Amino acid sequence: MSAIMSSSKLLLFDVDGTLISTNGVAGKIMLRILQEEIHQSIEYDIKVFVGSTDRLILRQFIENASLPIEDIDTIIDRVLLKYLSELSTTLNSPKGVKIQNGVTNLLQRLKDDELIKMGLLTGNIKAGAHFKLGAVNLNTFFPIGAFGDDAIERNSLPPIAINRAEKYFGVAFPPQNVWIIGDSPKDIICANTNGLKSMAVASGWNSLDELKKHNPTVLLESLSDTQEIIKIFQNS
Repeated sequence: MSAIMSSSKLLLFDVDGTLISTNGVAGKIMLRILQEEIHQSIEYDIKVFVGSTDRLILRQFIENASLPIEDIDTIIDRVLLKYLSELSTTLNSPKGVKIQNGVTNLLQRLKDDELIKMGLLTGNIKAGAHFKLGAVNLNTFFPIGAFGDDAIERNSLPPIAINRAEKYFGVAFPPQNVWIIGDSPKDIICANTNGLKSMAVASGWNSLDELKKHNPTVLLESLSDTQEIIKIFQNS
């Protein structure tokens, strides 16, 4: 069945820094496992993870390693398998995942709006995203999404997410009705590259000034002002 035209809005949420925070723990686990696999220490800034995909992060580190290595994809697959195993255990801790300010209330209110549909757009591989959101009971808000195992480049994810949303909801989402909500410049660039709207939130590792440079459609300090955010989506 083809999707019908509608005034419905599709909101595609980033995960880390936007909906939840692991305070960098997930990234540290991934890179520790990678270091064990390639037998080489890695210097990094936690911001390397912000807005990128899990596979791209690992690929870049492996390519920069100054030693002979086997097939890169084989190493990445092995690292991610071990990462998921350890992540599922770590996030079971009460302090493993923190929901960002205002997120639960906002998602509950948006879910009640018949013209608002929600999904994920994240660099996390699918299982990793579900582990993180499942730890704080947020998975049920997002029946569809595009993930870091769908494409290595973040800018390639929106068409995948939109296609899945149109099939799932039976509604066509023209670009002007699609928003990407995220905490990094790469979220804004992803939206701009695909002709979509962006809501940038300074709840992660980037400041308001850093986000403003990339010209988001809307710029907020957090997702705490539920009423104002709902008005933005309804009137856009």
